[in-house]
Amino acid sequence: MVKEHGGGKERPSPLSRSPRLHVPPRDTPVLAVQGRRIAGRGDQSPPEADEEIRRLASMITRQASRGFTGETWYDFDLPLNRTDPIVILHFNDVYNIDTREDGSGGVSRFVTAMQRFSHLHPLVFFSGDALNPSLMSTYMKGRQMVPFLNLLKVHTACLGNHDFDFGIDELEYTIGSCNFPWLLTNVFERSSSDDQRKLERYMHGCDKTSLSREGSHGDKRETSSGASGEPGSKGVVDSAGDDYIGLPGEPIANAWKYRLFEWQGVRIGVIGLVEREWLDTLACISADDVVYVDYVVAANRMCRFLRAKECEVIIALTHMRAPNDQRLAEMAPDIDLILGGHDHDYYGLQVIGGTPVVKSGTDFHDFTAIAIFPGDSSPQPNLLSTALIDDSGQRVGAAAIAAAAIATAPRTLDGTDAPTVATASAIATAVAVAEEVSNSQAEELSPSELASQLLQAKGKIISDNSQPCGDAEGRTLLLRPAAPAQSQSELKPSDCPGGSVVIPKLLGRSLVQWERVRVTPANFAKNKHVELLVKKYERHLKQQMRRKLARLGADLETRFRIIRTQESNCGNWLCELMRKECKSDIAFINSGTIRSDCIFKKGDFRFGDLAAMLPMADEIAVVRCKGSVLLAALENAVSQVPKTEGRFLQVAGIRFEFDSSKPSGNRIIRETVKVAPRESCAQISDGLPSLDHFVPLDENAEYTVATKSYVLQGRDGFTMLPSCPVLVEGELLPPLPTLVRNALALTAMANGLNRPHSRVVSRQLSSFTSLQQDQMLSKFGCKKDDDEVVLAPKCDGRIVDRNAQPA
Repeated sequence: MVKEHGGGKERPSPLSRSPRLHVPPRDTPVLAVQGRRIAGRGDQSPPEADEEIRRLASMITRQASRGFTGETWYDFDLPLNRTDPIVILHFNDVYNIDTREDGSGGVSRFVTAMQRFSHLHPLVFFSGDALNPSLMSTYMKGRQMVPFLNLLKVHTACLGNHDFDFGIDELEYTIGSCNFPWLLTNVFERSSSDDQRKLERYMHGCDKTSLSREGSHGDKRETSSGASGEPGSKGVVDSAGDDYIGLPGEPIANAWKYRLFEWQGVRIGVIGLVEREWLDTLACISADDVVYVDYVVAANRMCRFLRAKECEVIIALTHMRAPNDQRLAEMAPDIDLILGGHDHDYYGLQVIGGTPVVKSGTDFHDFTAIAIFPGDSSPQPNLLSTALIDDSGQRVGAAAIAAAAIATAPRTLDGTDAPTVATASAIATAVAVAEEVSNSQAEELSPSELASQLLQAKGKIISDNSQPCGDAEGRTLLLRPAAPAQSQSELKPSDCPGGSVVIPKLLGRSLVQWERVRVTPANFAKNKHVELLVKKYERHLKQQMRRKLARLGADLETRFRIIRTQESNCGNWLCELMRKECKSDIAFINSGTIRSDCIFKKGDFRFGDLAAMLPMADEIAVVRCKGSVLLAALENAVSQVPKTEGRFLQVAGIRFEFDSSKPSGNRIIRETVKVAPRESCAQISDGLPSLDHFVPLDENAEYTVATKSYVLQGRDGFTMLPSCPVLVEGELLPPLPTLVRNALALTAMANGLNRPHSRVVSRQLSSFTSLQQDQMLSKFGCKKDDDEVVLAPKCDGRIVDRNAQPA
C-alpha cells in the first residue's frame, strides 16, 4: 500500500492487479508536467496552497499510471532527498528457506540481517533464481518463495534460469503473486513468424545468426550488428532507443522490459539482462518460442531510451556468468551499476571499465550493502558499519573484522595495490575513505587514535610491511592521497569484506561504499515470526506428499537387486527424459540415484512416491565424451555385478551386453556396444528405437552425454569422466526430480486436470497430445489408456548380462 501525501489514506499500490486509475485528458495540467522533473523539490519555502495541491495531485496521478512497458514511480512520501546517500541491498540465487547444517543462512536469519538497514530506507534488488532447485520447490513449484521475497521488500528483480524450471505458466502465476516487478529486457515471446524479420530490420539488416549470438564467457568479438551498440557502430541505427520499446512481442512470462522511478529525488532506471548460454538450456522454451537480443545491444539501446527520459542512474540487474558481466561493463559504458547473479561465489564490488559490478553469493548466506554518496553530498564513512551493530552493541560483519585487525596488524595498507595479508585487507576495505585530499602530505595515526580519526581521514590506507613490530600503541598507519578507482582486468571471486571507491561517472563523481554481510548465527538471530512461516511450509510439504501426481499404467521397478544389476523400466524412463530434455546423444545415471527399493504398483503415483524414489535434487550436466571413455565408464558400471552397487548404470541412447562371469575390466562385449544418435527418429510399433538404427560405438568419435554431476566428479569409480569437457554445466539445467515433475505435469494437463495459459505452453501441450502411441511411449514413458494418459515405461533389452540366470 502507498499512502497519499498528507492525507494518511491508503490506496492500492500501482503494482497491484486492481483496475488502472483514470488518467486525465491530455489537456489537463496534470500531464503538462508529466515526464519532467518536479520543480522546487527540496526548496525550504513551501509553495502556495493551491499550487501545493495541484503538485501533489500531479504526482499521485503519475504514480498511479503505468505505461506499456514500464512505469514512473515518484517517492513523494520518502523522508530523504538528493543530498542523502542512496542505500542499496543486493542478493541473488536463493533456494532453501531453512538454515544450513552449520546454522548459517536461512531466510529467517536473512530477514533479521536485512532489517538492520531499514532505517536507511534501502532499495532492495534481486538478480534471479529463487523458484528452484530445492526439495521443497520440486513439490511446491517455487511458490513458497513468494511471501519471503515480499517480506524482504524486494523493489525490483531480474528473472534467472531456474525460475523457468516449471514452465512459463507456473512462472507467470508465481511472479504475478509478488508485489514487485520482474524484468527481462532482451528476451521476447515470439508472437508471429514475422517477428524475427522485424527484429532484423530493427537491427538495420544484420543477419539472423548474429542477433542471437553473443560473445560467450568473455569473448570480446562483435556481432555484425555492432555488439557495442554505440552510435555509429556498424549495423546499428543511431536513435534515442525509442524503437527498442516497440520491438515485436512482449518479454516472456509477462516480465517488464524496464522500470523507471524516482528515489530520493533521483530518477533511476533499471533493466534486466540475461545471457544466451542458459536460455538455450531451458527445457520449457524452444528457440522457435522466443526472440533473443544480445544483452550488450539491448543495454545500449535501453540506456539511450532511459537517458532521453532524463534518467540519472541506470542499474542493470543481470543473470549471467562473470565473463559476460565483464563484457557488459566494458561495452555498455552508460550503465552506472551492474548487480549480477548466476555465479554462486561472492565477488563483492569490483570496478570494470569504470563501472561497478556486484555479485553477492548465494542461498541467503550473503548479501551486499551499498551506499552511494552523490558528488555534491557529504560522505558518512561509517554509514554501513554502524548499521551492523547488534542489540548488545557488538560489531558484526566487516566492522568486527576491521576492529580486530586494527588491534593486531603491525603494518599499513595499500589502497591501489593488492594487500599482502587478509587482516590488512580487512582494514582497508572496511573503513578506508576513498576521497581525494587537498594536499599530498602524509599523516600518521596510532591505533589509539584510529578508532576516532580514521573514518574522518582523507585518502586511502597504504601498505608498508617495513614497519617494526612493537606494542599496539607504537604501530602506525600511513595515509596517502587516493585517486579514483582503477578498473580491474577481470572479475574474480573475492573474500573482501567491504571498501570504498570513487566512481566519476555516477551522479557527478560519487563515493560508493560497500559492505559484505555474512548471515551467520554469531551475527544475526532468526526472526521468530518468519521462522514460524518456514515451519508452516515444512508442515505443508509433508501434507503435499499424499497428493496424486500421476497414474501408473504398469508396475514401476525400483528394487535394488534389479536396478543395480540389470535394465529396469524406471531407469529407462528417467534416462530417456534426461536425453530428451538435455538434447544429448546418450544419457545415463548411476543406479544409486534411485533410492525407493520397491515396486510401485499400477494405480496412483503420489508426490511421496517421487520423493522416496528421488530424494535428492541431483544436478545434471552435459559433457563431451570419446567412445573410448564411454567404454571405460561401462566397464566400471558392470565391474561389481552381482553385488548391488550403486555404480551400475541405467542408460538411454546406447545398448550393450556384458558377461558378469569374467574379470572386472573385461566384461563389456565390445561388438555389442551400439549408439543411437539423437537425430534418430526411427521407431517401431512398441515405441522404442529401431534396433536396425543403432550403430557400433566408434572409440575415436565424440558423443554428447547427459549424466549427474555426482558421476562427473569421479564418484563411484568413474574416474575417467572428470576430464571430459563440460558443454552444459549442472547449474544451468533443472535437477532430475524437476524433469520428472514437469513430464508428469504435462500428462496431467493432457488429462484435463490443468489448462495452459501461455502460447508457449499451449504449443507444448499440442505437440504432446499429437504424438503417436509409440512416440509418446519412447519419449515420455507414457501411453493412452481408456482416454487417459498414464505412465507405463518398458524395458527393451538395451542392457543384457549373458551370464544372468533366466527369470
